[in-house]
Amino acid sequence: LDAIDSSIAKAAQKAVADLVENPPAPITDMRRADEHRTCFVGKNTKKMYGEIWADMPATANLQNRANSTSSFFRQRANMDS
Repeated sequence: LDAIDSSIAKAAQKAVADLVENPPAPITDMRRADEHRTCFVGKNTKKMYGEIWADMPATANLQNRANSTSSFFRQRANMDS
């Protein structure tokens, strides 16, 4: 397990090295990201309230911001399987 931990730690350091040197813009809103606000209701309920819910992040099908997902960091650390 120590070898695995060491390998992951090295990969993580490598994955974020350039982000440490050139950090992204600071986060100004610490609330849950709109991309992660999803609506778990049936399609008929969505249809019924579609117009009312039109401007809600939960129903807007927003795309993830580039370079912000766990797969982005796994790829940078060469940890994709």
